[in-house]
Amino acid sequence: MGEPNDEISLRELYLILRRGWRLISLVSVGVAAVALAFMLLLPTRFEATASVRVAPLKVQGQTLQNGQVQNDIVDVNSVTQVGFDAYRTIALSNDVLSAALKAVPNTPAGLTAKQLAASATVTKVSGASGEPLILAQSVTWGVPAQAAALANAWAQASATAVQATVGRSLGHVRTTLDDQLGSLSTALDKAEATWAAFQKQDARTSLQAQLDALDTRTTTAQQQLDELDRQIATAKAQQALLQGVIDARGQGSAAGLDAQMQALSAQGVLPSGLARQLSDALASVPGGPGLADQDLATLVARAQLQQQAADLAGYVAERSTIVDQLDGFAHQASVLRDQLASQQQTAQRLQRQLDTATQAYDQVAQAAPLVDVADKLVPSMAGVFSSASVPASPQPRRTAVVTAVAFILALFATVLFVFLRAAVADEPGRPASGGTATPGGARAAPQSSELPLGTSDVAQRSPTMYESTSVADVDATEEASVHPTSVGSAGPQS
Repeated sequence: MGEPNDEISLRELYLILRRGWRLISLVSVGVAAVALAFMLLLPTRFEATASVRVAPLKVQGQTLQNGQVQNDIVDVNSVTQVGFDAYRTIALSNDVLSAALKAVPNTPAGLTAKQLAASATVTKVSGASGEPLILAQSVTWGVPAQAAALANAWAQASATAVQATVGRSLGHVRTTLDDQLGSLSTALDKAEATWAAFQKQDARTSLQAQLDALDTRTTTAQQQLDELDRQIATAKAQQALLQGVIDARGQGSAAGLDAQMQALSAQGVLPSGLARQLSDALASVPGGPGLADQDLATLVARAQLQQQAADLAGYVAERSTIVDQLDGFAHQASVLRDQLASQQQTAQRLQRQLDTATQAYDQVAQAAPLVDVADKLVPSMAGVFSSASVPASPQPRRTAVVTAVAFILALFATVLFVFLRAAVADEPGRPASGGTATPGGARAAPQSSELPLGTSDVAQRSPTMYESTSVADVDATEEASVHPTSVGSAGPQS
């Protein structure tokens, strides 16, 4: 038993369309007629459009930065910016629409803001970032004068609402600035009080003066120490020289001391006055063994050596004292420097705190007047750019376009319905008129006694005979093969 053939020919499609042309025509024409009647029965509508301009707020001001006054642009629009979405929300709010209705005296009784919102639209005309925003507000209404009046009232109410919204935003900003100024003023007062208390106890000048005086004393002591070192070195050198003279003249002289002094005085080496003093001094010294035989130069050298030893001991003692003074000066200087460094750190910390508090307070204090200036500019930032005029002609109905679209949509929907109906009627396994379902799902051919007249004759014809059959016979035959007459139907067709 062969597989059922699911292919469909163009002729079968044509036959399906021909059988359903009445339904297709009736539905398509009916829908188009309803659409035409609907468009003709619509009330006449007039559209009036008013435009509103919303400009960003920018204020020219001066700010203090690092102790220098600089010109800056303070963009207040960052906190008062009104974009298209925000404006549309404001314009379509119930409060704005109700205000617009109250401003028009001849509106119909019972008209609500919701009904006006259904006839109102907001569109953006122009306005890039940072540039003024131009918006068109349109109202569609049955009366031309009322449409224009409603559009103008709505635009004015929207601009006023935007101004009020921006004013409230600036009010919040000003409240925040006032709060910040209060807290910053308290911080500044505290920093100033701390700085004033420190200045009363500021000992940096005194400590620096003590350090300077100590440095001067240290320099003087160091110079004295250097001079003593030179004197000590000189005394040691003279001691060595005198000791060498003594060692070289170790033997006594044959002449007496008086004769040696007279000889030296006669040669002009020893002054006569000094010679007499030495003679008197020697005469007062008790004579000892060998004193008269001593060499005068040796005695003088020994006397000078003893004097140099005494001077050297004094130099060394004085040097030790100066070294101790220098050590004390160094310790005092270290203590003074530590105190001065601590004072400097405290002063720098308090100065930074005072500068930070002053700068923060000045910045906020300088911003407050700018907000006041911006608040004065709010009435000029939003306003009606162009008023709506009374429309001279109603909105185009586009009746032909709507009717044609309705007709085409109905046509396609009805054609689809006809094809789906035919597909469901030919579904395998479903009993069709004039046949019974077989266990395999194929529809059994109708009995010859139940077929319309002429069908079996056409089916039994040879291909040659089928080719010579008229078109009407073939159409009738294929139509019967697609949808055979149901069993028990009326008698054979004439």
